[in-house]
Amino acid sequence: MSHGESQTQLSELILEQACAWFIDFNEGEIDVAGRERFNHWLRRSPEHVRAYLEIAAAWESSSSLAGRHGADAATVVAEALAEGNVVRFDSRVRSMDSTESAVSTGEQGESLELSRAGRVEYGKLRWLLAAAAAFVLCAVVGIGFLSPRNTYTTGIGEQRSIMLEDGSTVSMDVRSQLRVRFSNTGRTVELIEGQALFEVRKETRPFMVLSRETRVRALGTRFDVYRKATRTTVTVVDGRVAVTAGPPTPSVPSAKPSEALVLVSGGEQVTVAPQTILHVEPANLAVATAWMQRKLIFDETPLQEVVAEFNRYNSRQMVVQDASLAEYHIRGNFEATDPERLIQFLRDRFGVGIRQDGNEILISRR
Repeated sequence: MSHGESQTQLSELILEQACAWFIDFNEGEIDVAGRERFNHWLRRSPEHVRAYLEIAAAWESSSSLAGRHGADAATVVAEALAEGNVVRFDSRVRSMDSTESAVSTGEQGESLELSRAGRVEYGKLRWLLAAAAAFVLCAVVGIGFLSPRNTYTTGIGEQRSIMLEDGSTVSMDVRSQLRVRFSNTGRTVELIEGQALFEVRKETRPFMVLSRETRVRALGTRFDVYRKATRTTVTVVDGRVAVTAGPPTPSVPSAKPSEALVLVSGGEQVTVAPQTILHVEPANLAVATAWMQRKLIFDETPLQEVVAEFNRYNSRQMVVQDASLAEYHIRGNFEATDPERLIQFLRDRFGVGIRQDGNEILISRR
């Protein structure tokens, strides 16, 4: 790898970190400890300060404030100095070491120094943060926290496993989609569709999975989340999670007083649906995780739901034509990619009529 390529990768990493801090401030997720970490991050390198100022400049440019079409870090530094929003230390301040050195402002020959205590006033920068829309900013700088590179999708019959940047892993079932967003203060995964098994690496940042109005918070645990058409089922394999049901508020990690919250331990599950009371019950882990072996296990499951499960794995789609067949319930173990066995089961057990029409398998009463 060339020196230029190394520098490019380093710059992208620093910009991504700066963008994460920008979003945290914008969403009000920074507490006192977070500010200390931010101060420490700024003081680690002049490039960190420059990247953060470029983020602010990018937002200011994108909103076309004062008719500007762009601003570089040097311009923002000069403006901040002129407005007195950043403390400048004169020559009487003793020099810092290499990780706390001055940041040049280019043609104007000015410099900023950050004290060892990290005494930086956030006047202009805080104003920019309050005004910013994080997703617009990230699109401008090309980092894209909500870009396709942070969205993972599986198609019919496709499963995949991904490792997240913190070392946690996510196993995705077929026809699933999720979006990942990590910041300096939290780890969030939104399950947009389908099912996934999460193995969470323990660290200080909370790990949260969102599915409609369901929020699952965990630290160092293994659990399955299945988002169905009208409900979400959370099954804990190991460890313990907190499941919250209520209006989705991704930036607020804890439940509001009006929200329902239950603790779910290993071997337990809870199903969240509109207007339902959260009730933790024992889980059949073999059933909940059978999809990992591409198997489907049903225990008195309505036929319509059984068909929906098979359709996730197979290009030939089954269609229940007669609504009265909803009274049929299925018990048994099936290979997810072998709908023929289910069809034979339905013929033998219920005497249903099966007809092929193009790529559809039509199921009806005889």
